[in-house]
Amino acid sequence: MHRRTIRAVRALTEELAASGGLSADETRRNREYIAASAWRYAATLDRLATAFGRPLRDAAVLDIGAFPGHLAAWLSRKEHAHVTAVTLMTSDAFARQMDAAGVAVVTCDVEADAVPAADGTMDIVLCSELIEHLDGDVLHMLREARRVLGDHGMLLLTTPNHASLAHRWALARGRSVYPALDHPDYPFYAGAGVRNPMRHVREFTVHEIAALLAEAGFSRRSVDTASPPLSAGDVLSWRGRLINRIVRYAQPLVANSGTLIIATARP
Repeated sequence: MHRRTIRAVRALTEELAASGGLSADETRRNREYIAASAWRYAATLDRLATAFGRPLRDAAVLDIGAFPGHLAAWLSRKEHAHVTAVTLMTSDAFARQMDAAGVAVVTCDVEADAVPAADGTMDIVLCSELIEHLDGDVLHMLREARRVLGDHGMLLLTTPNHASLAHRWALARGRSVYPALDHPDYPFYAGAGVRNPMRHVREFTVHEIAALLAEAGFSRRSVDTASPPLSAGDVLSWRGRLINRIVRYAQPLVANSGTLIIATARP
């Protein structure tokens, strides 16, 4: 993972946040999200550049589950790709940020509706940190991604690894792998009949993601894992930093035990 990419991602997302007319609370949340997500954004972008195998300039990209739009903005502004952001969540600030980045926005329920592209017209379908939030027809979304990809197109999907070594360590100590039930920004329970769209409905393992991609009709699949750089744990206590280092050094001994699943799939 390139530290330069992480720094560039942080700079761009901060720039977008500053230009989007966010409230003080929205700005705080956005900065916290960027701080936690920059490493996986960098991992996603580095893998995309490597796996796609040709320049991203003018590539037709469908970013499914694009909100809050950081990756869509990067691909449009930095790589000069033609990006359509597909989202169920939206806001005035998000719409302004995407417009400023030259990204088209389409609201769509990807578990029920056809995604907004004709058969075989997309070079890249991006599905970053979405599948764990879906509570209906996951395969419908994956089959739609397969439908719109051209013969030489590629899906790139990322999602938290439910079987990561970090999760196994937390569970071994009787701790949850999820945020606290009363987390002020992402509460588990939002009230009867109200669904919290930030909540993870189900996380997956490497084997499960590979099986879902095969069932959706992708013939060529590559699934592995990645983890944040050790520097991401610098905010922890000394005990937390020590445990973080032990877990990271142990990961090569346990197959597919990184924090983030990164999958590429082709028709």
